[in-house]
Amino acid sequence: MTKQAFCFVFDRVTGERASPTQPFPTRTAAFNLQGLTVDDLINFTPELRAEADAMLDDWVIGPLYTLPSTANQLMSPGTLGGADWSGAAVDPRTGGSL
Repeated sequence: MTKQAFCFVFDRVTGERASPTQPFPTRTAAFNLQGLTVDDLINFTPELRAEADAMLDDWVIGPLYTLPSTANQLMSPGTLGGADWSGAAVDPRTGGSL
């Protein structure tokens, strides 16, 4: 589990090898937002969407790994996104988490 909302699953029996590049998991989908686009804005009503669009005019947004900006920037995952430092594990015998 990562702060970027990726989940890497490794088999303890077969082990793992270090990757020469930053890996991106091929399964499962990210469990949280990875970046922020206009498609993520509220759209309950046309009026709320228009207000959200107007508020966004003063902010910089983008996909995961958008370069930091000196302007106002909204980032996701932010300081509260993704998984905790402890990560996650599953006990294959019981199916429960560790």
